[in-house]
Amino acid sequence: MKKRTLNSVLVSFVALQITENNRVDATDPASVTEVKDECDELEFMLALQQHFANKLNALTSAPAKLTTKLRQLQLAAAKHSGTKLGMQYTLLQAVVEAKPRLAEAAITEGQQKIQSALQAISERIGQLHTMSADAGNPTAQYISAAQDAAAPQLNTGGTNGCKVTFQATKPAMRRCQPDPIKTPKIRQAGSEISKMENIPFTPKNKLLDYSLAVSIQYKGSAAGNTEPTTKNGCGNDNSAGTNGRAITAIAGAPRQLGQDKAALAGDGNCKQPDVDTEVDHFDSARLAYSICEGRKVQSSDPGDIQTQKVENLLSDTVAQQVALRLLRKSATTAPDAGEKAVTELLGAKDTQIQAKFFTPLTKVDTSLKFESAATPISI
Repeated sequence: MKKRTLNSVLVSFVALQITENNRVDATDPASVTEVKDECDELEFMLALQQHFANKLNALTSAPAKLTTKLRQLQLAAAKHSGTKLGMQYTLLQAVVEAKPRLAEAAITEGQQKIQSALQAISERIGQLHTMSADAGNPTAQYISAAQDAAAPQLNTGGTNGCKVTFQATKPAMRRCQPDPIKTPKIRQAGSEISKMENIPFTPKNKLLDYSLAVSIQYKGSAAGNTEPTTKNGCGNDNSAGTNGRAITAIAGAPRQLGQDKAALAGDGNCKQPDVDTEVDHFDSARLAYSICEGRKVQSSDPGDIQTQKVENLLSDTVAQQVALRLLRKSATTAPDAGEKAVTELLGAKDTQIQAKFFTPLTKVDTSLKFESAATPISI
């Protein structure tokens, strides 16, 4: 009975260990878990590179876009002054102006973090391009075979050293080809970056390490203790004589593929890499830290309402107050008076602000001209 209980405890412990070991992987999206070799990692890094490039562009252009948006709303409100449409644009203008904006210092800091992430990713892409190789064994060929008087004597008393020189060549550089099933999943890395707990990477030894095995043939009853004879034991065949030894083959073994992972954050914070003055080698912790810091950067202005619905403005106190004032209503009439005023002015909850209010401003208006004879323009 005790033995069964002990076995049950051991099984439970092993099950818990397996669950614990797989827990991190289970929380990562497919763009991470589908990475199995350096070609997959290359696709992963290229997707992140595109993501951060777009994010940097959005961050840099945010102030100009906000200025343009406000100017559009101001012109539209002035053009339709005295009408319900004019009040609608006045309300939207007030909401945008009241929203907190990205400070110049925050934009500068964000640019630096995103640029650091882009630099780290670009360096890794370069490494993967140069390190990736075709699957298969390295090749080896003999260069020379001769006695080596300078070699240390054998412990068994052998006096004639033997040196065989050969050259090993790793497989040709690999040309990565997209996989129709997993590559599309990996290319979603940019959109899934907020869900990632780890980034995958191919360890250096999996990229560079190849094995070469040297086979030595012994002859004679005491082959292990005899000196090389005939070809002085330096032949690359089995003709070492009656008592001796010779190298019969040099064979390469393929590298063992495998992935590792680096955590992006710990306890909600980006994990600082160890202080290291050497930056000319791949450091997975440094790469993970740069990506983590880059993804925390807010690239869009909080004042952006173009992508929202009217429903998103119902809890906005500025929107409620301005809507009540424009409609000349009181907030004391009902608890939801402000929300009702917003929907009465802007429309139903599911109304798309972009489609209803901003898209019409892109159309040419014949009443808008810089000069009387000029071509009509849009707001």
